[in-house]
Amino acid sequence: MVERLFFSKLVTKDLTAVESNRRLFEGVLTVEMKDRQGEITIRDELLKVLPIWLARGGPITDTHSNRVVGQGINFGSTTIVGECGKSYPAITIQGEIYKDYELDNEIWGAIKSGKYKGLSFGGATKSNRTPIMQKDGSMAYSLK
Repeated sequence: MVERLFFSKLVTKDLTAVESNRRLFEGVLTVEMKDRQGEITIRDELLKVLPIWLARGGPITDTHSNRVVGQGINFGSTTIVGECGKSYPAITIQGEIYKDYELDNEIWGAIKSGKYKGLSFGGATKSNRTPIMQKDGSMAYSLK
């Protein structure tokens, strides 16, 4: 039997500077929504790997590059409420942007100014990728 998941196209990414001295930020990762690669990250699956990410230093890179500009310091499970009052799963990420290089300053400035509006996790699934029909009729792949 094919697993069927339906999610609306709700834009809920958020990235906010929390404290300027330490360059702390908090962001909301929207999950269980189809991304640009046609994939859906299941919240409970991502929550399984976040402790490993933190234990390995929680590297934060500039837009999926190899340029490490900060580190994750905490995460949590949450829900967000959509326009119709329906709750959607999400994950909060807290992190810190370093102060050592000019690129660090540029990234912090982009967060504070609102230029950077969201967070993204790179990764790949090891399970079989079964297509899932979306509410709009398009297909997506669940990352597990």
